[in-house]
Amino acid sequence: MDMKNQLFVSFITLSSVFIGCSTSTNNNQQEESKIIYKTADLINTDVPSILKEDSLIQKHLATQFWKKFPFKDTTIVNSNFEEALSIYLNLLPQVSISTIDKAQQNLMNLAKEDSASYKKVFDQIEHYLYDPNSPYRNEELFKPILENVLASNLYSEDEKIRIQYLLDDIHKNEVGKKAADFTYETIDKKVSSLYKIKSNYTVLFFNNPDCHTCAEIKKELSQNPLIIEAIKKNKLKILALYPDEDIQTWKKHIEDYPKTWINAYDPKLDIKNKELYNLRAIPCLYLLSADKTVLLKDCTLQQLLYYLSNNINID
Repeated sequence: MDMKNQLFVSFITLSSVFIGCSTSTNNNQQEESKIIYKTADLINTDVPSILKEDSLIQKHLATQFWKKFPFKDTTIVNSNFEEALSIYLNLLPQVSISTIDKAQQNLMNLAKEDSASYKKVFDQIEHYLYDPNSPYRNEELFKPILENVLASNLYSEDEKIRIQYLLDDIHKNEVGKKAADFTYETIDKKVSSLYKIKSNYTVLFFNNPDCHTCAEIKKELSQNPLIIEAIKKNKLKILALYPDEDIQTWKKHIEDYPKTWINAYDPKLDIKNKELYNLRAIPCLYLLSADKTVLLKDCTLQQLLYYLSNNINID
């Protein structure tokens, strides 16, 4: 199936979900179907016949996706943009960083046709790409959006203070850069630091012992055969770090963590007070290389396991 047809399949799938979830009357369903069909007409899926390679088709679709979208019409933006955005965001991970930057700049520049639309578009994108509970969250995709807003004249200088803060947070511990070092303390009063951990890979697992999702991740990691073997052969270390101040709660759950992990807390609360890491939600997972370069930032458990299964050598 070619790239253009894949995009249409994505749209049809999304449309089916919207229609299937509707419990309104037939008239309302027909009206919703019209809106969904209209969204399909508003996104640009035209591909020049000269483009044959998938990579070139992907690049074209990403950078030209919003060409037909009428950002001047705030009614359409309010009713159709979010659905179009969800299709667009599924396309972006298939293209290069430079293409992503161009595509995101194109989107925001087109949205400048109307200041209200521009702000609505930004709010929706922030929710999708920066909300810690969003399945689409992706700081690399969000960064060029923030840069566009800061360069625009559609936000006041006071409003831009928050935008700059978000961008600064994204720059902390970016993929490809060295992670911030910090000291930690274990239950036996041993004090050490992140950079003193010697291993090919380090999983940095910010967690709270009372957090249900943290417990699920802990269980998955502790039972995963690859993780177990990699730790056994000193190819991987897991630092389970409690970043908060209620140390008594942390101490009560010491026995819940595998003995092969480093289970520790931040005795000086540097991570929180100095904002060394952007912990917008707990749990939070990082994967670091031997020299503590960030390989994965605030990733899902699935992303972590996928990366390790394709890169770690336990022979």
